[in-house]
Amino acid sequence: MDDTTEAARTAPVFTGDVLNHSSSGTFPQRALYGHVVTPDACDKSPERAVYINTNAPFSALICGLQGSGKSHSTSVILESCLIEDPRSGALPAPLSTLVFHFDGAAGSGSVQACEAAYLASLDADRGGHAKPPSVTVLVLPSNLETMKRAYAALPNVEVKPLFFGPRDISGERLLSIMRVDKHSQPPIYMENIKTIFRSMEPVFDYQNFRRKLGEISLKGENKIMLDLRLTLLDSCINGKQNTKSVSSDFKKGQLTIVDLSSPLMDSESACSFFELVLSLFVEADVEDAGKLVALDQAHNYLSQAKAGSSARLTNSILSVIRQQRHLAARVVISTQEPTVIPSQVLELSSIILAHRFSSPAWMEHLSRHLSPCRSAASTDLFDKIAALGSGEAILFAPSGLALRPDAPSESGIEEEPPAGKLVHIGNGHIHVKCRPRITSDGGHAILAVPHKQGTRLPRVSASPPPADGAEITVAERAMKMAREKSQTAAKGATADPAFNVAQYIVNRFTVHCATELSLENVRKAFKDLGDCEFEDALRRAEEGGLLRREDKRILPPRAPGHSAAPTSRPDAAAAPEAQSLVEFVKSCMKLGTTKVSFDTVRDYFSKNRQGVSEIDIWAVSSAALCAAENAGHIATVVENDKQWITLPGTTKLPSSSVKAGAKSFSTLATAAAAAVAAISLTGKHKRFEPLVRFVLARHSTERRPVKLAAVHQYFSQKDPSLYGKKLKAFNQVASEAIKQGLLSGVPGAAKDKAVTSVMPVPGAKYEIEVL
Repeated sequence: MDDTTEAARTAPVFTGDVLNHSSSGTFPQRALYGHVVTPDACDKSPERAVYINTNAPFSALICGLQGSGKSHSTSVILESCLIEDPRSGALPAPLSTLVFHFDGAAGSGSVQACEAAYLASLDADRGGHAKPPSVTVLVLPSNLETMKRAYAALPNVEVKPLFFGPRDISGERLLSIMRVDKHSQPPIYMENIKTIFRSMEPVFDYQNFRRKLGEISLKGENKIMLDLRLTLLDSCINGKQNTKSVSSDFKKGQLTIVDLSSPLMDSESACSFFELVLSLFVEADVEDAGKLVALDQAHNYLSQAKAGSSARLTNSILSVIRQQRHLAARVVISTQEPTVIPSQVLELSSIILAHRFSSPAWMEHLSRHLSPCRSAASTDLFDKIAALGSGEAILFAPSGLALRPDAPSESGIEEEPPAGKLVHIGNGHIHVKCRPRITSDGGHAILAVPHKQGTRLPRVSASPPPADGAEITVAERAMKMAREKSQTAAKGATADPAFNVAQYIVNRFTVHCATELSLENVRKAFKDLGDCEFEDALRRAEEGGLLRREDKRILPPRAPGHSAAPTSRPDAAAAPEAQSLVEFVKSCMKLGTTKVSFDTVRDYFSKNRQGVSEIDIWAVSSAALCAAENAGHIATVVENDKQWITLPGTTKLPSSSVKAGAKSFSTLATAAAAAVAAISLTGKHKRFEPLVRFVLARHSTERRPVKLAAVHQYFSQKDPSLYGKKLKAFNQVASEAIKQGLLSGVPGAAKDKAVTSVMPVPGAKYEIEVL
């Protein structure tokens, strides 16, 4: 075989002796991975080097147990594609690199920096004069402050919100976000969606789509389920014209990490977002540079499922692999669990690096797709893999090249051409060891006694701890319960009795606003449990801080009557639902109330999420309440043994009589009292005094907007000459009062949004001239 052929130039892997045997232009860009392991451990001659051909497109799967060197191998490949250093190979044209990361442990309330981000920091001993790449980490906007804290200790790393431009969202991509595929039953509302799509051809614009979606009549479960699927996407849509979208971060020689780790993100939603970003990355113009896509810890989001977001992401990855030669793309997949990797990925991978594992199930999975694992010697191969040292791997690369040595070796190459000839690795394998990194190692174990050279950052809590002396609210306990419920369901396990008992009790405290429960009644609810099992469940729930016991009563973790002063935590992550909650509370304030019960909030989320179970409504509303309170947007107080929600600084202003002789009266403020506006009903506004006085009197007793028809009926009977006898003339007077800021208009339910009711201006003090 001539080493100048296309097969040689596009070989995914080759050894050092192949490089020496080939002409100088055959492998212009290459990554030094490590060296071949020989019986002579000291033999690390250049001929024993192992290179990955980064000049040509390739696809690699790296698997192995934790601590086997899997993440180290991934980082070595990444730094060889981004950092120009003669010690790590040749890199005349750095690649544009995209890494997907989703930390499944984030559901428990803590996050950790992606190991790929450590490429921004050089190793103190081996870094030399190398120049680390520019690293950008894109995160959910609602989780920005938490993720900034997670990456704060890493130099040269910029954490930014993940924003999409309205035109980044095509109809096909939107269907993926909505989790609609050909293998699943389409939702009822899909006909409406398709109608909108057809009306927008040939150019799809997401903002225009949302406007059109608001014009169609969707009710009940259809509307709620659609809103649920679009909520996260809405939070990532870039509404500022001067802010660039995600595509602007794809540059030659730059590492972009999309880190979707968040307590509010599940693996299915993460796959939908990854698929969207992947399609934008493939389409992006990166100055004719090659591209590298890496799926970090892929077992956290990929699966063997035939349908769903994971299946769509898998299909997109497979499409990139199949077209890699035309897209100038390289794909690296790193996982601790090879059995979750779809079989097509294994079959199409040009490189497989198997680090240490000892599971027969893993070997069986690999043997279905790798011919060396199906041979009679597969048992010996399994024993060899199980005995690998840290950083060692068995390399499978059928199209890889090696030089036939003069003497037998441990390479596993079975062909027997004359010495000095290039051969394909074929059905053989090579025992290799990964080289040391020139960047910081973020994958080492965190020991009880820290190693002096340890550089790995600890986990960061998704919600900052409460201030000294502050107590954790019932809502925060409830959010913890919701996370545990999600994790248990994801694992397919049955929740233990302690979880079920605590869930029942916290549900009564939050959803039903109970201040105490009878131990006897709770026992009746779990009559299937034995006495010892029930007592153990209560004890564990109490130790977890989810409840308190006094005699035969069960109480919330916070004593009744305790008033929690609102504490602003500007760096707390706010859930997308939290903004909706804040707007709802503000709308309640405009109706003249100073506080809202948790029960009212629960009803609000229930009406907007029909078809969702009661416990999930509880989880959503509790999580939203907790996020909004931590961010300082709302405050909670306890009055009359009941938890209430209000806006920080809300006060009830002193209100005087609204009778005819009153000189002034005021409404309820939704902010600090100092911010109250003064409205004078003198001079040109004098003619509106009877109207405003009546509206204020009616509103002060009914606490709701006053129908214009009722106001007209009152004046047409009492004094028709004042505002006219006809409703049309009266409506013109009311419209003028609203336009001049004397009253607030409330639109009706009709599509034209016409004003049908009026109410006093929230937080206003009215001054009246009494003759």
